[in-house]
Amino acid sequence: MGNYIIKGLHAIGLPETTIKFFSQTTQDKIANAIINGDLDLLQQISQSTNYNFTSIFQGENSLMLAVRMNQLAIVKYVIDSTDENQLTTLLEDKNPQGDTSLMIATINQNIEIIQYLISVGAKVNTKENGGASIFIAACASGNIELVQVLFNVPGINIYLKNNEGQTAIHRACYYGEIEIVRFLLKNTKLSLLSKDKLGNNCFHLAAKHFYMTLIRYMLKKFKKHNQVLQITNGDNQSTLDILLEQFNKIKEESYLPVEINQIEEYIKNKDMPPEINQLTHKQREQQKKQITRNTGNKKRKTVLYKQNLKLQ
Repeated sequence: MGNYIIKGLHAIGLPETTIKFFSQTTQDKIANAIINGDLDLLQQISQSTNYNFTSIFQGENSLMLAVRMNQLAIVKYVIDSTDENQLTTLLEDKNPQGDTSLMIATINQNIEIIQYLISVGAKVNTKENGGASIFIAACASGNIELVQVLFNVPGINIYLKNNEGQTAIHRACYYGEIEIVRFLLKNTKLSLLSKDKLGNNCFHLAAKHFYMTLIRYMLKKFKKHNQVLQITNGDNQSTLDILLEQFNKIKEESYLPVEINQIEEYIKNKDMPPEINQLTHKQREQQKKQITRNTGNKKRKTVLYKQNLKLQ
């Protein structure tokens, strides 16, 4: 809208909010209606302008924005208002991070929207830029209900790998999600000893973040514990080597270096941690809960520990 028109609107005394509304582009108005959850306004604008919801605005289409804002009613309206021959485009378009609307819903852990999108034809095995599928993302989120729901979706491939060569169980172990690991071991053929592109198996990934309870649980699945703990990754480090390195990083200078035999004892007996300063250990236990969830794409944050994170 030209400046002379805006000046004219000011001259006749229209409120600033009204002037601002008329100054916006159609895409701005559509986006604001979605963000504010104003379905009536969205209907008015889209119908009066014959708006195409597959249009890309700031890297995303209207469906992606509605999903991101957890607006189920608007999600349904956008899909119902889209021609059948454009529905696949609407559902399968990706943002700059490679996320489809279904991936965004998975990142938001919005099961109701996930189920609706799948019911109207959203593809369940599409990967984002980091190679993660929605099932891998779910296992990285820590939400066991979400994992169970997706596991039962017809046609979903639970054995896909991300760009780092990691499966769903690798991601669950990376974040110490013992409940999800337990579910995957019970219901799939995913292996704790399979390696990613850097040669890390599930024990290596758990060791990198001090998930001792998870390591103890996983060891129960094997008869020869020491043999499993001695398997090396691409850096020629075993699980014991990684734990030794991590413990020596957090010990105070006044304490003697931690030794392998102390690590082995601690794995066997959780009440016998190495002498490193217990306060430091507790602080590390808290810090690991704040590790940013990452489905596979290192360029953007996904889900924080036990929290939903709307992407920036």
